[in-house]
Amino acid sequence: MNASELIIDIKMERDLTILIAHPDDELLFLWPFLARAERLVCVVSDKDNPERAWCARRAEALSCVCDLAGIDSVECLDYNSEFYRLPTRDESLKRMAENILEALSEADIIATHNPWGEYGNLDHILCHQIARQTNARLLTTGIAQAVNWLPIRTWSPGRALGHHQLDRALFDQCKAVYDALGCWTWSLPPVESVEVYSAC
Repeated sequence: MNASELIIDIKMERDLTILIAHPDDELLFLWPFLARAERLVCVVSDKDNPERAWCARRAEALSCVCDLAGIDSVECLDYNSEFYRLPTRDESLKRMAENILEALSEADIIATHNPWGEYGNLDHILCHQIARQTNARLLTTGIAQAVNWLPIRTWSPGRALGHHQLDRALFDQCKAVYDALGCWTWSLPPVESVEVYSAC
């Protein structure tokens, strides 16, 4: 049984929700789950982020990509990139986590970033930790890419469910949406083959 068949099997009548930190993460790191998701929650929109004005249309691109992938419901929260920097003393970070948990409250199965944040991205790592606070079954991938963030040290994030191959045609079609809106953020080629895990 391949990973997509297994995901269908575990999904049954329950919903699969994807939680991503940023628009385009669904294509770069959560693509094994796109065809199975009924819902996607994204933390960042960057629409009012003066430091990233060039990608203010990311939520618009994400909505179009979800249409292409057949995802029925998209919720894009209006936080800026690097939300892990939100203050803790005034509870801004806590309120953000509570907002994410509220958005995930109906989910039976959540696919999200892996514990090392794919390339050490702290927003990704925080999404993983927040998703762990739910009662949902957690799915993730083994994607690890060395870039100019933290050194990557991986481990088995849970029980391996199988290998998955990238649908390159869908990836290219979706990436073209981000390119057309000038908000694609990644310079490396996509990982085209990946292990999918049920997180412990």
